[in-house]
Amino acid sequence: MTVKIKVNRKTHHIEKIVGDIGHTAQNMAGAKLFRHEVEPTFGYKFRRFIKRFKREMDYQFDVICGHIVGSEQAASVPYIGIEAHIERR
Repeated sequence: MTVKIKVNRKTHHIEKIVGDIGHTAQNMAGAKLFRHEVEPTFGYKFRRFIKRFKREMDYQFDVICGHIVGSEQAASVPYIGIEAHIERR
């Protein structure tokens, strides 16, 4: 018996329950997932860990680069606007 539950990644709603079991057993599997009685698989946990680790490393790299490069002050940024194109008499 195999049950696969397809979940929408954006809304986290159950889209489809497919498997080689009857409709009643599929509904029971969906209910267990809804009540959080089903433990996620190792692969799902590992992918979630990698995604969180990557997000944390991106943040840490941004912080480190900010300390090395520094932030640019607004007054030091050259302003190019209408005044630059007006002829002065």
